[in-house]
Amino acid sequence: MKQNKQTGVFLNDFVLVLFSKKMAIVTLTEPLLQRLSATDGRILRDSILCGFCIKMNKRSRTFIVATSVQGKQFRMTLGRWPLVSVEDARSLAVNV
Repeated sequence: MKQNKQTGVFLNDFVLVLFSKKMAIVTLTEPLLQRLSATDGRILRDSILCGFCIKMNKRSRTFIVATSVQGKQFRMTLGRWPLVSVEDARSLAVNV
């Protein structure tokens, strides 16, 4: 696994996101979101915080947290990137 010295993001995560049709598990960072060009509604899961995700649409990138409450699936929108940074959205997800 090679690490990019300028951004600190693993290149394998970037390649996985580009070519995978499933929900990829990556470390969500600002440089990664700036480079990605996915517009097909795919969801990227965060490797740091369980349940923290971002949905990549054509017009927006929306942070969500997915969890279960009393056995039922629950998704909550936290905000849109870049209005809400990755760190701020992650801290909001911890409180849910």
